[in-house]
Amino acid sequence: MLYSLALLTEENPNEEGFSTNRIYERYKATTEKADAKTLSEHRVYELLKEQAFLGVVESTRTGGGRGEGSYLEHRLVQDTGIVLKSVLRDSRLEDLA
Repeated sequence: MLYSLALLTEENPNEEGFSTNRIYERYKATTEKADAKTLSEHRVYELLKEQAFLGVVESTRTGGGRGEGSYLEHRLVQDTGIVLKSVLRDSRLEDLA
């Protein structure tokens, strides 16, 4: 999940944050590519909240505008390169590097 957020951040440097759904879609594609078990979207949401508590991620509730409702946007607080390097230490993700 952090790997997916780090990649989104690296690929979209002008965006302030990413919705839980967007992170989840990227996470799902990553787990399929790594042939790993995919957690539910709700569980990823809970993990993002936990990472916000730990100071790795910042989560902000935003109003999406008419017809969009409100949702959480998440952004990495830590350096993207450090997060990617740390996450890629997991042997299951070596092929993604």
